[in-house]
Amino acid sequence: RSPWPNLIPATSISGETSSPLAIRRARTWLDTCQQKHAICAANDNVELPSRLIKIHCVGNRFRLHLGKTLDQMGRYVCLSHCWGDQHANRIITTTIANYDDHLEDIPWDSLSNTFQDAITITWKLGLNFVWIDSLCIIQDSNADWQFEASKMASIYAKSYLTIAASKSRSSQDGCFTSANTLHLAHPIPRSNHSSASEIYARRALPHGEDEWPLLTRGWVLQERLLSPRMLHFGAQELVWECAAGITCECSQSGNSRSSLRSKSHHDGVLAQGDKPVDFRNRWRDVVGEFCKLDLTFSKDRLPALGGLATQMKRYRSGRYLAGLWEDSLIVDMLWFFQGEDQNPLPRDEDCHTPSWSWASVNSKGVTYHMTGAQPIAPDNTWVCKDNIINTFPTIHEANCTPLGPDEMGEIKEGQITLSAPLILAQLRHLP
Repeated sequence: RSPWPNLIPATSISGETSSPLAIRRARTWLDTCQQKHAICAANDNVELPSRLIKIHCVGNRFRLHLGKTLDQMGRYVCLSHCWGDQHANRIITTTIANYDDHLEDIPWDSLSNTFQDAITITWKLGLNFVWIDSLCIIQDSNADWQFEASKMASIYAKSYLTIAASKSRSSQDGCFTSANTLHLAHPIPRSNHSSASEIYARRALPHGEDEWPLLTRGWVLQERLLSPRMLHFGAQELVWECAAGITCECSQSGNSRSSLRSKSHHDGVLAQGDKPVDFRNRWRDVVGEFCKLDLTFSKDRLPALGGLATQMKRYRSGRYLAGLWEDSLIVDMLWFFQGEDQNPLPRDEDCHTPSWSWASVNSKGVTYHMTGAQPIAPDNTWVCKDNIINTFPTIHEANCTPLGPDEMGEIKEGQITLSAPLILAQLRHLP
């Protein structure tokens, strides 16, 4: 029995996320997930992406090159990271000009700190293939970007592990960190008459959103939801995330970790066997979560969820239309941005996304009306969650033309034709 019942038992943290102790802990989590979590995909021998970075270790130095791995089988690691300012943070990219050079060699010294750390982690975990977006996609080729973006769902879903530089705001911040000494376990002095057992104490680790800047990025939401396993390198500790739950070094993963709860909250979004209405509501939940996050380019609003849409399409009966679904189109159109008083809402001049899609405006905090509505008759009569009967509009035609080969990505144009009852009303502005 503890003499301090109000103190929560916890574990010690490694203190250095680059230390052998931290890597051993990560390897234990990985092995446990692989061997004991039936809910988690093994992904031990899968079809590889088009390109991967192949890691060789010669002496004490890494030698890297971009490999064409299409139609090959194996296992690989993905990196989830913040780019930051591309020029200020020295982010190396694969371009049309250096593509052939990268097939031969990617100079170690040209890599940012985050890339170097991710490659080191991959190697120490016993793996030698890693997928990094800026290096495995030809950045100045729109055709290559569109093609690879359409494969994003399978790239993350088939990965063996995703390494997340969760404490970093830019590519130069790296993955590794040292914990504040206040959060390291220290022995408590005992009297000579006390028991022989040692008692250690440390301050609780902060788990606020400021500790996880990566998780504020829009692209990262689908990377988390699609990845079967994610190893977070946080500001103070390592955190493991998979379909079975969240585990952290400090053993307090269930307390005040709002940024990390979103994966477990949405984890059923891709689960098989749920009723269609569940998938409808889950998709709207994901959109609401996504619209709170940041994107460098507003044109990425649809591509950044395209991977999730690709996966969910297997469980939906209708087409995907610019972030909405044909089998729930009327309710999906009933979105608004809470707290926004701008009229009209901000919209990019070159945006081709149809105005009936939430992705057509640059704003946060999307909310839906009548998310509990369900059809009860073939004449388009619906019942809402408060048992009010409504006759919804009839959709006569709905179409979207994608900008590229990915129907889940950017939109060139879209239109909906519908008919609905009209009411006579007066709109007055109240001072």
